[in-house]
Amino acid sequence: MLIHPGGQATELKLGSIGLGMFDEIPRIDEGEVSEPQDAFLLCYTDGLTEVENFAQEEFGTERVEQVLRAGASKSAETIVEEVLAALDAFKGDSPYVDDTAVL
Repeated sequence: MLIHPGGQATELKLGSIGLGMFDEIPRIDEGEVSEPQDAFLLCYTDGLTEVENFAQEEFGTERVEQVLRAGASKSAETIVEEVLAALDAFKGDSPYVDDTAVL
C-alpha cells in the first residue's frame, strides 16, 4: 500500500501468488507507480488484513488505511506499531490463524 502525503492510500494489487505456496512462482505481474515525495510504502502479508474478531469480521484494508491516514507524518516504526496496536484491539482475544508481517 502506497501512502501519499496527506494520507491518501493506493493499494498496489499487482504481484504474484503468496511466497512459499509453490516450489516455483508461476508468474509475476509487474507494474509501475510514481512515488510522490514524502510518500511511504507499507508492505504486509494477508495475515494482517484477514485477522478476524469474534464477530468473524476481517480487519481488512480499510482499517489499515484508517491507521495510515492518521499517522502519515509519523516515523515508520511508529506507524507499524500503530497498525499492530489497531489489529490487536480489533481482534481482541481471537487467535491469530496466519502469520502476520508488516514492513
